[in-house]
Amino acid sequence: MYLYLGALRTLGTRNIYDYLTLAHTAVDVINVGSAELLWGRLFPIQRVWAISSFDQPGHFLALTPVLLLSCAASAAYWWKKRSSTNPLLRSLILGTVAAIGLVFLLTLKQGDVTPFEFVRWIVPGAGAIRVGMRGQIIASAMAAVVVTASAAHIFDSTRARFARAIVWVVFGLIVAEQINMIDVHLRQHDSLLAMMASTPMPPTDCKVVYFTGRRPMPTAGQFEGAVRAIWEYNAMWRALAINKPTINGTSGWYPPGWTLTAVDDTHVEEAAHDWAAKNGLHDLCAYDVGTGNWRRGEP
Repeated sequence: MYLYLGALRTLGTRNIYDYLTLAHTAVDVINVGSAELLWGRLFPIQRVWAISSFDQPGHFLALTPVLLLSCAASAAYWWKKRSSTNPLLRSLILGTVAAIGLVFLLTLKQGDVTPFEFVRWIVPGAGAIRVGMRGQIIASAMAAVVVTASAAHIFDSTRARFARAIVWVVFGLIVAEQINMIDVHLRQHDSLLAMMASTPMPPTDCKVVYFTGRRPMPTAGQFEGAVRAIWEYNAMWRALAINKPTINGTSGWYPPGWTLTAVDDTHVEEAAHDWAAKNGLHDLCAYDVGTGNWRRGEP
């Protein structure tokens, strides 16, 4: 949260509706998607479960079914063993389980209401958070710790082969349900390296660069913002290849006055010049992706 304080001083707190756009609802307590190997392909329970409140089922980062059930079973196990186990270890395990539930409850929404509104008021830096559901990454890690600690305790306290076999089967299912078959790559690695290698070095007096050209139009199933983000990713890779800082970039939270992804192709140069002037940048060079040529990028 501390890392966000500088941005908050410059940009102010995010609008709560930015958060609500990507907040989860109660139905998202389990992460089940059609692209998941175990529950989407081999045993497609996503056809039965009302998977997600989002457009892309399974993209929510909640606990997977076996991991969630194992975490709940672990809590019951340690609660039942409260008179015969290390009280400190038991308290840590049960406290971790409670924290997992708290993370989910504090970040969910019901309509336009979310408990995270109170977190934004109390916790410094929380007003910068846009995607609270990413807290489930931490929750999943905590759940894995709980299940592992429980399994270790079972292995130490019993030599029954059946009990140990059950533990190994559960571990195998937990690992298998983490495998997702969706293609999340924006481009292939070899084509990315080829693009970087094909970018010529700019003139030696260029200190800052930016990239122009005709950006691709969205195809069926794409939205324009994603296409422009990919363009900016490519620009940053090209800048890395030539070891120069670039005005191009992308983020979930743009600094005031930076408009390169908001303007059409004919106004990118104007937007770059405006940003450079406001921030004292000089010795600009522009690379035209279409022609493959560098030129001075000053107004």
